[in-house]
Amino acid sequence: MKKNLLFNLAITLLFSISAWAQTGTTSLTLTVGDKINPMSLQDVAGPIEIPVYLVFDEDVNVGSFEFIIDFDDNVLTFDGHTAGSGVPAAGSMLSDTPSSGNLRVSWGSTTSITNISLTDDDILVTLEFTAVVGDSQLDFVNPNITPGGSAFFEGDDEETGQISTTFNDGFITISPAVSLSMWAFFLTAGLIIIFLAFRTVRLF
Repeated sequence: MKKNLLFNLAITLLFSISAWAQTGTTSLTLTVGDKINPMSLQDVAGPIEIPVYLVFDEDVNVGSFEFIIDFDDNVLTFDGHTAGSGVPAAGSMLSDTPSSGNLRVSWGSTTSITNISLTDDDILVTLEFTAVVGDSQLDFVNPNITPGGSAFFEGDDEETGQISTTFNDGFITISPAVSLSMWAFFLTAGLIIIFLAFRTVRLF
């Protein structure tokens, strides 16, 4: 009985170690849009910027990554990107639109050991768009699947495997921009209302 118990414990431990080796002990969280509530991002029509946040849940050296975001190209037109201040210069960040409504951002280290060390704002990259009125999803394509999906990889001399990553999709609502002529209209209307109210008080 005791031998069977020890045997079962050994098998359980073996499978636990195997699962740990496959998934790794480090993890990341990638969020597009609003950092706290990514499904509630709002902006006005015109040039806009959408941040992509990377949070390190464990210490890890990121050697390369690629992610693809699906968006509504009737609402958003992708113009380019700006890398976060913590992304090392010893690497190259590229962005393109491989197909309509898809944008791809990739980065690879040119050194054997590179650690992406972001500032307090956790911004990995800022995506630049021209927007018109409407709504758009901001969905990561094929999370943790490679090739052809969104994935992060370790890049030091000992660990080169894929990093377990949580991908948080986003959603954005674009409203009409308020023009200067509209502001002038509201200001004029407000002044007229104040003037009429003042005259009414004087009459009484």
